[in-house]
Amino acid sequence: MIDIVKILILLILFSFTTFAANKASCETDSSECSIYCQLNDDLKCSLNNYLTKFGHKYCRQFLDNNHRFSVRGQLILSKIRSCLIRTLKSQETVTCGNVESFAMESHYTCYIESGFCDLPKPDALDVMWIIRTQFFNKKMQPYFERVLRACRR
Repeated sequence: MIDIVKILILLILFSFTTFAANKASCETDSSECSIYCQLNDDLKCSLNNYLTKFGHKYCRQFLDNNHRFSVRGQLILSKIRSCLIRTLKSQETVTCGNVESFAMESHYTCYIESGFCDLPKPDALDVMWIIRTQFFNKKMQPYFERVLRACRR
């Protein structure tokens, strides 16, 4: 079970380690993460949309840092990524206006069903480091809290 206080303390200590910057952009991405860019283009959304500014960005950051995770962590994160992409692709009524709320709502189910709560602690710290800039995003806080509450059970 993930102990949030310990993780936050370790996260602060861990903050001296840096991850590689996300160098992939929509124009050059040929990974599975490119689905976010393709959907953004298909829907004719602005480049400041959830799909490129959050979905693609974090999908790439997790892929680019995959080597930092344990084999178990890589498997769990791969399941989460596949679930998020599959869920997004299956939504028939997605628009530029509703894609963020739809996608964020799917995070809870995908994270819990894919085994996020069973991540080894070093992997959980790496996840938190990658998403650290979102901790103070008021839109994201309810989703983080919901996942962490489920992991405490």
